[in-house]
Amino acid sequence: MTVIEFLCYRPVVYSGLDRFNVVLCKKLVAKGAVPVFVFFDTLAMQPAIGNDIKDAGGIVEIIPSPSKGRIKMTHAIVSLYQKYNPDIVHVHFENLVKYITVVLSCLYQCKHFTTFHSTISDYPFSECRRTHFIKALKMRLFYRLLLAGSNSILTISRAIKEQFMDYSGKSSAKVKLLYLGIFTNPSRLSKNTVRQTLRIPDNAVVLLNISAKEKIKGIDILLKSFAKLQQCVDDKFVVLMHIGGLRSKSSGTVQYEEYLFKLADKLGISEKVYWMGIRNDIPDIMPAADIYVHPSLQEGIGMANMEAAVESLPLVGSNVGGIPEIVEDGENGFLFEAGNIDELAEKLSILVNDKELRNRMGLRSYEILCRKFDIEKQTVKLMTYYFN
Repeated sequence: MTVIEFLCYRPVVYSGLDRFNVVLCKKLVAKGAVPVFVFFDTLAMQPAIGNDIKDAGGIVEIIPSPSKGRIKMTHAIVSLYQKYNPDIVHVHFENLVKYITVVLSCLYQCKHFTTFHSTISDYPFSECRRTHFIKALKMRLFYRLLLAGSNSILTISRAIKEQFMDYSGKSSAKVKLLYLGIFTNPSRLSKNTVRQTLRIPDNAVVLLNISAKEKIKGIDILLKSFAKLQQCVDDKFVVLMHIGGLRSKSSGTVQYEEYLFKLADKLGISEKVYWMGIRNDIPDIMPAADIYVHPSLQEGIGMANMEAAVESLPLVGSNVGGIPEIVEDGENGFLFEAGNIDELAEKLSILVNDKELRNRMGLRSYEILCRKFDIEKQTVKLMTYYFN
């Protein structure tokens, strides 16, 4: 039995999704299946991902992305079907690949699964149809095609599941929720040890954000809120640590990164902002933090929230997408209206000024993580979908 996972991305960092797929690979091999993981273009920036998949008994294939030519990509996908004659195909991210594979899977009579990792739109279907009728019609037809040709549509949050059914116009049992899980073992490194390595003062209250430097991630909102926070934290010394870089070198993302650096200077907070860049040792850095902040304007769920919960951190996140499914307001942190600088500063100040509350909410974060987002449970759930 052969399972092809069309991951449809070129890895820049070793992400939580990559770790999820390595665990999935081991489970598939243990069941006697041959798992094939397909990436776009190259693994040059993260060869460890390919090595770990191979060490787990899987196969790695590289195909050209749509940017290299849609015909070349289509030919490569057809060649993989001819080479492996798959029993199960699972597609992530790229809509064109979802379209091509759902047709091929019907021809090859194999099971087909599609995962949606991101919210479909900022607006409900009714509003999209009113303002962009032709676009809305095309989207509805595409999603109905996927529903008809797939065994299951998997969504990584309840919010995405509801949005998919809204845009497809159908409430179907085929649309299933599958949270991406992560390892629930906390780091063995102490807070003081990590802070000494990073040269962060022991007495600081450390806010952490992990995200690509893109406008949709709301980093500029966080910087402005952080500047306001300085006025209402009593005598606390508060710093902000950001982990992440550019997913691409497009002019828009490069300009946004430059804007962030200039904004920090303008707000007078540069000396309190630690720009850590792209890191592959996030679990070893996480213990340095006291509060995790996720200010995205749009988000599927945000796996960084889960990574923070592993270290029992309280979470502060924008009330969008699937974030409320891991940030339970008043339980393990706070939600705020996306883009609301004052509200974010207010929520952060509550946690900065109350260490006992931070600790209590942090423990609750870990409880929620273990119950809903354990990697072993979620990979087993995916295997159940594949083989039932």
